[in-house]
Amino acid sequence: MKNILLFIACVFIDFICDAQTQKNTLNLNDSIEVNLQNETAPQSLGDQFSFIKIIDARDDSSEIGYCYSEGGYYYNGYADKIKNKCYRIMPSVQQGITTWCTNYLRINKQDSTGNTLLVVIKRFWISSDAAPILLLNDKKGQPAEGFDAGVLTKMEFYLKKDSVFYPLYRFDSVLTISKRLPQYAGYYITEALKKSLDKLFNINWTNISRKKIKLSFVEIELENKKTTKVAILNDSAFKKGVYKNFEEFKMNSPSIAEYELREGKMGDVLYVKENAKEYPERNAWGYCNGTDLFINSADKYSKLIKRQNTFYFAGIKGIARKSKHDFFYTSFLNLATNTGRKHTSFSQTIKFYKVDMETGEVY
Repeated sequence: MKNILLFIACVFIDFICDAQTQKNTLNLNDSIEVNLQNETAPQSLGDQFSFIKIIDARDDSSEIGYCYSEGGYYYNGYADKIKNKCYRIMPSVQQGITTWCTNYLRINKQDSTGNTLLVVIKRFWISSDAAPILLLNDKKGQPAEGFDAGVLTKMEFYLKKDSVFYPLYRFDSVLTISKRLPQYAGYYITEALKKSLDKLFNINWTNISRKKIKLSFVEIELENKKTTKVAILNDSAFKKGVYKNFEEFKMNSPSIAEYELREGKMGDVLYVKENAKEYPERNAWGYCNGTDLFINSADKYSKLIKRQNTFYFAGIKGIARKSKHDFFYTSFLNLATNTGRKHTSFSQTIKFYKVDMETGEVY
């Protein structure tokens, strides 16, 4: 009888949590301030440059990730449950990372060369769904949703010397971390920054001036603004139809005009009409109803909301597979030893994602 009551209670709690999840919305003004702990590198690069300049060239520079904790993990011991908030570095990502990198590399303006290290941040995002979990026997982390948490980065490094910018390298990586979010959000950021700065210590600085490629600051700025010069960000109206791919979306140019959306519990299907024939277009990137834009993520269509030079949406990235003990046939010994009869369920957890306007990826 006790097992039956426990089972009913668990089902009821799952139902309430799922209902609350479906109704959650993202308040972009509700944020968690992320503090970066001061660290110093084993050696200083102060003899190579006097200044560090950070350019935040991301599609959206307002935050550095969305925080979502299903079931309400607690943050720093506070009683408020963390749901649908943004990670923010105060007063800004640009200033916070500039200060941290300057301290980490031990840059002293008084005894250096006068050169500048320019770092262009094109992507830097904390995500609970950074990369699919690898099915390894010794895998640790947060496997419930099928993804590892981590930081997605894309950064370009230049040395400014005698008013000329010399490209050093690009750091384009996904760093997965097993520590829990949101408690260790600052650790995520500093670990990613350290990884991106490691290559600086292996550069042969005496040969920098011999590089064939030399850029002006204007050329670097123009390159950074390419993703903002697309029709979907600048046109006054959206064209109705289906986007077969991300390129059609960027150009505000859907290639299929007629469609019908048929919604399902675990997936939606767009039925399109071309040459008097109707068929399901399961690989569509998204569609526009003439007013609003929608993206296909894990076979569910979610409304896109524009923010700065990108779009975000509340949706899913995959179907979560979860296994629970069958309480009708489970004893306390089974629970303690993680043995006994189990049943598997599949669910969709709504989280918040944004679109990478260079690649069309969502994170």
